[in-house]
Amino acid sequence: MINYRQAEEKDLSEISTVLTQAYKNYCFYSETIGKTFKDKKSYEEFLYHLFYIYVKTNLKKQICMVGIINESIVSCAGIKNPSIKHSGIYDYIAAGGLSLFKYSSPINILRFLKFSEEGYSICSDLKPDAWYLDSLVVSPNYQGKNLGSQMINDCIKPYVINNGGTELSLITNSEINRQFYIKNGFEEIDESIIIYKNTKLKNWSYSLKLV
Repeated sequence: MINYRQAEEKDLSEISTVLTQAYKNYCFYSETIGKTFKDKKSYEEFLYHLFYIYVKTNLKKQICMVGIINESIVSCAGIKNPSIKHSGIYDYIAAGGLSLFKYSSPINILRFLKFSEEGYSICSDLKPDAWYLDSLVVSPNYQGKNLGSQMINDCIKPYVINNGGTELSLITNSEINRQFYIKNGFEEIDESIIIYKNTKLKNWSYSLKLV
């Protein structure tokens, strides 16, 4: 049985590990900033610290939910309330963002942050009043057990509805994720291209009416 709760600061390390393992082969990271690293270990260390800073920042300004089985975090989701100001560069610096320069050059990191913001902005411009599903991951050890769909239906949707939300939006960059969100009732509202250096990625926006 899986239980859900809002993440706490004590969960930072475990959440960052789950995010790293789930996202290290995802094209949004592996085909962009991932290509700037010489070896797998350095890339994964960077991702871990990137996610650590990201989650630490957004625990204060947005919502992070976790799914727990046998006292271990097996899934997590980041959700943004449209009425709360989006975290900016100064928020990430305050959370220790400058430490990322130990792992990659400032120009690569700033380029990646701009790239990330571009993908998000396309969706937020289309659906400015919708809550935004910033991330949804399941630990690789638990994938294939329907935990992603379960978290959407039993955790994310009820949380957003109970807090006054009527619509949920998101972006994704892979075909397998497109099929997952369509299966869970999301409607495609945009298809675009975002570019990191010479790499072009498709960027699909989705929305789901909740009430």
